[in-house]
Amino acid sequence: VAALPLLTQATVGNIDAVAAMSTDGALRLEATLAQRQIATDSSVPLVVEETFAELRQRLSGFTDYQRDDVQHAVDRLMFSLLLFWQYLSGMSSSQKHWLYKADAVEQDLQDELYFFLHARGLGNRIAREVPGIGGGRVDIICAFERFQIVMELKKDPSVKTPVKSKYALQAASYQAADVTVGFLVVLGLAKLPTTPDLRSCFGIQVLADPSLGTPRYVVTVLVPGNRTAPSASTTRGM
Repeated sequence: VAALPLLTQATVGNIDAVAAMSTDGALRLEATLAQRQIATDSSVPLVVEETFAELRQRLSGFTDYQRDDVQHAVDRLMFSLLLFWQYLSGMSSSQKHWLYKADAVEQDLQDELYFFLHARGLGNRIAREVPGIGGGRVDIICAFERFQIVMELKKDPSVKTPVKSKYALQAASYQAADVTVGFLVVLGLAKLPTTPDLRSCFGIQVLADPSLGTPRYVVTVLVPGNRTAPSASTTRGM
């Protein structure tokens, strides 16, 4: 029940009613209630809704995520990134030329994401290229009342899923003196037959090395770049 504050509130504190629900059912209801708190549009695509619920479930064992303020902040950023990914998926090369370039740079991704978060009402929370965090300069920082959450941005040409451990470790390094959750957004530049699906591009990486102390949680996002326009795609043998 402690991990389901919105559901508990919705049932007017009826702990027995919440306890009687299946674990999966209760977590999905909690995710739906959280989504309604942060969504400005009630017509949320099914794949976004399901991926959001899955990510929340994978974070449910994370201690800092049990705090209402941290949970709301992380949820808001995760949901915004899901909508950002979906927004980019509909862009043509004439609309977002950088998504179709083999030599796109991190700055392309940073500019696009920064302005998207502004449009989502986070303009008073975010800043970019901020020095003095974890001994380095962070790409995008999201400041809340008592904590900050960092978004680390990278580009990678690997054919395999380019959310690599070395990048996750760098993202986690900014968490040493703050809540132990961060975001890693990677612009993938490998040339693929088609764009990967949304679900496969989001994940949670847990760094549980005892030398780090408290386990670090990194929400990972792959933004497929170097895309091929649908009209240019062909299938052999058809």
